[in-house]
Order: sequence, then structure tokens, then C-alpha cells
Amino acid sequence: MKRQKEDKSVFLEASFQIKAIATKRQHLLRTRATHSLSVMHKAGSKIWLKVSVPSKGSDSELTWDLAHDMSERIRSEFGEFIYVEPADQYGRFGELLIQPMALGGSMPPSGVVSSRQKLIFPKLRQSRGWAELPACKQAMFEVEAAQMSQTTRGPNGVPMLFVHPGISRRLRRFLEHSEVTLSPSAATAATS
Repeated sequence: MKRQKEDKSVFLEASFQIKAIATKRQHLLRTRATHSLSVMHKAGSKIWLKVSVPSKGSDSELTWDLAHDMSERIRSEFGEFIYVEPADQYGRFGELLIQPMALGGSMPPSGVVSSRQKLIFPKLRQSRGWAELPACKQAMFEVEAAQMSQTTRGPNGVPMLFVHPGISRRLRRFLEHSEVTLSPSAATAATS
């Protein structure tokens, strides 16, 4: 029996124009197939969409790599920088749904974890090249780093992003080219 590949989903915070174009042509991108597109939440001038894309392999594409790839493809196709995050991890979309709960609102939809986590990573803000990144890319890197640091910590709570198996190629490349103190040599020194 042939094993079916599972779709991977991402949440994206897009403009209403992108949603209108995607809805009209019934898929998000011309350059990558999408299986489903659904509106999850409207907030001000932005709309949160959930997009399912076919997986390229069992684990060959990590969810943050997929999110960064989708963001780049959308920027290339629509000329707009947008925030994209994996749908299978707690992120900004989860926080958006948790806020009304704290004020006595309704529960988030099933599948959204309702634990409060800090999704900031101040060390990244000190790195060389941070200010030149678009705001959505800064948010993506910071949420990814915060998620990774929740599961991989060295002595004295030093995040060990370089050794985390789930770090995306783009965040790893950014860290390698910045002067943040999370360089591979610093990560090795922290474990000694």
C-alpha cells in the first residue's frame, strides 16, 4: 500500500487584496500548489488565512522552512511582505485567539494550544542586520527562535538554536551572518 503524504498547513496574516485574489483563482500561489485556503480571523486591515500545501516528503521540509518559503513566494508574486507561521505550533495566531479569552471571550478553535508563552527573543534584536529586515521577517524569526528556545536550552538557560533540529535554513543563515552571541562557537562553548 502506498503511503499518502500529509498536507502541511500555515497561518498567514495577509491583506484583504491577497485574500480576494486567492479566492478568485481558488489557490494562493501560481508557483506552488495549495490544497485549501480558509479564512480564520479578521483583525483590522489584515486577515488570517490557513493554507494547506502538499508535503514534499515525510520530514524533508520542516514547518518553519515551509513558512519562510511561502512568505518569500508571496512577496515575489504579490510584492508584499507578509507574516507566515506553521499552523501546528503555538504562535502569533494562537496569541491573537487567546487575548479574547483573557477578557472573558470565547474559547479558541480546536487544535490551537491555549498556553501562554513569550513569543519574543530579545537577543535577536541585538544582532547585526536585524534593523534591515522587514517587520514581518523580524516577527517570523523572533517567534521561531522563541519556540525553539522553549525546547532546547543549554546551561544557565542559554538558548541553543544552532543545535536545534527544527531550526529553519533561513534563521540559521541569518544567525551565521550576524554577530549575535548564538554563533556555533558560542553554542559549543556553552555546552562545555
